[in-house]
Amino acid sequence: MDDTVKPLRIPPQMSVYADRHNIFHLVQSLVSSLVVEQPDDPVSHLVSVLRRSSVDIARVLLLGPPAAGKHTVARKLSAELRAVHVTVDCLLQDQSDLGVQACHYTLKGQELPAALLVRLLQNRLSEVDGFNRGWLLEGIPQSRLQALSLQRAGVLPEHVVMLDAPDDVLLKRNQGKTGGPAGLEVSPVYFCCSAELGFHCSEV
Repeated sequence: MDDTVKPLRIPPQMSVYADRHNIFHLVQSLVSSLVVEQPDDPVSHLVSVLRRSSVDIARVLLLGPPAAGKHTVARKLSAELRAVHVTVDCLLQDQSDLGVQACHYTLKGQELPAALLVRLLQNRLSEVDGFNRGWLLEGIPQSRLQALSLQRAGVLPEHVVMLDAPDDVLLKRNQGKTGGPAGLEVSPVYFCCSAELGFHCSEV
């Protein structure tokens, strides 16, 4: 058979490498960026996108116990960094079959399986805004298994922000969220973020 018409056979090790380094999502994101922005010089545009993605693009995890102020801090930090703010609720808005599967777990009060969470995240982060602007994951991962799955999938943060507060403050704030006594005074929660992100210790 003529070599030009032979079926293309990809060695198994190439697929393993591509999966390990998230190559398929990288290519998808690059192509999406070209189609959306339609630059006059596609090659220069792709080089610029790759440089931004490796140097200037935010990749942040923001974690902490319930009522620590994660959502408030995440909104402020993502706005400052111009990064996409991603939460589990955001992922559940996915209208695909994956989103439907995820809703079944949350309706039962169950934690999302790590594999399902990773696929939802990969879909969201591979969109043009997530690729070009970077991302901030609020409250994700929720378990060690999810963290390891994200690592294996190539979803790797540059920074991890951990919020904390005294137990009595967290308890009072949580009571306020669930219909606690009106007028309840809550002490401010302090957090510290890497100076490289342009944030310092401050009040929420």
